[in-house]
Amino acid sequence: MFTSYNVRENNKVVELENYSSVMQTAQAEALSGKYSFIPTTKVLDVLSKEGWIPANVKESRVMIEENKGFQKHAIRLRNENIKINNVDKLFPEIILTNSHNGLASFQLMAGMWRQICANGLCVADSMFETHRIRHMGFTNEKVLDAVYSVIQSLPAISGKVSEFQGIQLNSEEKQIFAESVLDVVFDAETWKKGKNPGTTPDRHNTASLLMLPRRSEDREDNLWNLYNRAQERVIKQGVTVISENPRYRVGNKTREVKAIDRDIKLNKALWTLTERMAELKK
Repeated sequence: MFTSYNVRENNKVVELENYSSVMQTAQAEALSGKYSFIPTTKVLDVLSKEGWIPANVKESRVMIEENKGFQKHAIRLRNENIKINNVDKLFPEIILTNSHNGLASFQLMAGMWRQICANGLCVADSMFETHRIRHMGFTNEKVLDAVYSVIQSLPAISGKVSEFQGIQLNSEEKQIFAESVLDVVFDAETWKKGKNPGTTPDRHNTASLLMLPRRSEDREDNLWNLYNRAQERVIKQGVTVISENPRYRVGNKTREVKAIDRDIKLNKALWTLTERMAELKK
């Protein structure tokens, strides 16, 4: 039977009962009888018995009211008994996504929560392959297989973090990494020339701003810190595009990423980019 969890988000207690898609007990009416409905709470029960408790919840926005309660949702779970041995304060997470509109299967992937910046990171498939569990043919064992896979991947993930921390980047390498991050976030149209230097976006100036540290813990220019600076700005704070004249910005900065699919896609892309930079430094 599903346990009613209290989820602590940003020091506020949030009850899962407030998320209709998580608590949904039936499929969308438009789906055929062949659709196999599996409540998200059933998966949460399996995970809770292994010590994994929800720590963050996100629902996709719906434009049509009748779709509310069936939309995609993402839950980040942590286990207080499982930690990553590292100098940084990192806690492993299982990220669960699901929907009840027939458009998505259950997905379980590995993530991390960084206490210093209260940031949720997502590990790319190169480190941990996403487990996709179809509603039809669902079994508790498939969920447990995914959980055990996450646990088994932790030493490799911890080792990768340590590797990133041990790689120092010089000014030129830091600029190359930052501009590669911009390629993940923006398309080529972003850098079209304007009428004057104050309205022409500049990759170099924008990348330089992207790499500025926000806290003392991230001041060292190792690859791990640079990854975290980029990840926090791209996902949580938004990126400001700077013009050829560095005193001016062009347009409004990007917004915090709230869409579930884009959040995961960007997070995985940033991790993959960091892995590639590490390979180049070998």
